[in-house]
Amino acid sequence: MLNELPKDVDPCGENGEFHTFTYDGPLFKQKVDLKLTDKIVKGTYYWYRDFVLS
Repeated sequence: MLNELPKDVDPCGENGEFHTFTYDGPLFKQKVDLKLTDKIVKGTYYWYRDFVLS
């Protein structure tokens, strides 16, 4: 996978290329029930896909 990244992407995500989102874990009272939308937004330097509550 790392070899497939564009040359201007830091494979460690040091420039903000990668983001995480926590929706479940031992500190949560309950899991946040989410569903991915079908819409993918593509910008010049980013892509994102929205979540909605299930």
